Amino acid sequence: MSGSLVENFKKLVVARFEQLRLHTNESEAVESLILLMVCRWQYDFVVGEQGIKRADPLALLEVLVQSVVGSNKYSDFEGNFVRVWQRMHLSIGSRSRSGLVLVEILDELISCPFCNRDGEGTIGECFEWILSFFAEENMGRGGYFFTPSGIVSLIIKVLDPKAGEKIYDPSCGSGEFLVEAINHVRRASPDGELFMLGREMSPSVAFVAQANLFVHGVDESCIENKRPLSGESYNAEVSGRFDLAIANPPFSLKNWDKGESNEFLRYGVPPQASADFAFVQNILFSLNEKGRAAIIVPNGVLFRGGSEKIIRERMLKSGNVEAVISIPSMSFYGTAIPANILFLRRECSSDDVFFLDASSFFVKSQRLNRLDINGVEKLSNLFFDRAALGGVASLISLKDIEANDWDLTVSKYVGPVLSVLSESLECLLNRQVQLEKTQFFLQQQMKDLLSDLRSDVSTELPGGPLI
Repeated sequence: MSGSLVENFKKLVVARFEQLRLHTNESEAVESLILLMVCRWQYDFVVGEQGIKRADPLALLEVLVQSVVGSNKYSDFEGNFVRVWQRMHLSIGSRSRSGLVLVEILDELISCPFCNRDGEGTIGECFEWILSFFAEENMGRGGYFFTPSGIVSLIIKVLDPKAGEKIYDPSCGSGEFLVEAINHVRRASPDGELFMLGREMSPSVAFVAQANLFVHGVDESCIENKRPLSGESYNAEVSGRFDLAIANPPFSLKNWDKGESNEFLRYGVPPQASADFAFVQNILFSLNEKGRAAIIVPNGVLFRGGSEKIIRERMLKSGNVEAVISIPSMSFYGTAIPANILFLRRECSSDDVFFLDASSFFVKSQRLNRLDINGVEKLSNLFFDRAALGGVASLISLKDIEANDWDLTVSKYVGPVLSVLSESLECLLNRQVQLEKTQFFLQQQMKDLLSDLRSDVSTELPGGPLI
């Protein structure tokens, strides 16, 4: 699938999605398009075996749906898939306008020559683009469940998952971290696999995550529709089991404790007004002795007092905090606030904490600040070097952090870049002369304007001009 065909695919999705939204609600439009993409993935596997004819789209979809459902034993995915299909079946069978649009989308998707190899133009890659499109369209109204690809790539590159390792995401959203982790492993070893566990509280979002893994050739049963901070079976299924843990949880979730979370709250119980440190401890204590983790958190996690300060201090004294990377505002869907990536380990090799200000590595675009491939490469190299760089990075001792009252705010340790005079003294003097000339010219213009204004006013007064 060439670049031009990828662009045509994107135009198709944008146009057809708008048509769907005219005849159905947004949530149903999203689920319908997700189901059709899964069916398109399945189409290449069953078309030869079944002798399917495209002339009868309803019969074709019935075969594809049965193929998907029949190949999966996981009730959540199967149940959601059937639920969405039953609604679509009624719409297509009644030949409603939305049903006709769905048929047209299916026909166009089947006609798309998706690539069978890794890279641009695969169904999986196009599916990921659809999720980013949904997040863009839904900005400010729940796009939190999708993390921008540049930030995902940075975290996975730093954590560097290896074939055979176990990875955990307690708030997996649409599954983008898990997909990028398996892609990372497969780039190094085509047959490499990971043991994955993802949990998502929203049934509809869990369905999206399961579909995302499905079209990437991953067993979607690793996604559980479960409350992330439930203590249910934590010790048996999660505690100390994972080599890696990743999370982009909802920021400062309120009223989070249902009385079931004490199994992983080993450093303290966070306030009911904010679940941030509950998520932090959830992933920290999911790690085995050599485990590593990353979690995206709001600024308050780095400096708030009370029980959160106690938890932060215990994490630092236990050597759990490896690095903090600050992310500029307008870098996430659904929120304009700045954020940070906390990199954690069960056992750090050093008490020093690496602080990195990533703001200068993001590229401004129309709606978001984005991290491109070059930015990911530069930031990951800085992370691995752990070397100080003026205005960008600092390596700070635990003693200095304690002197700052256990505050982890990046700006406290990474100062602004000092301007360096790169121009010669002669150039600066010439520029000063030009500025003085401009100032004199503007002042003269202002005097002339005021003089004209006085003249106009005086002529309008009775008795003629004032002397």
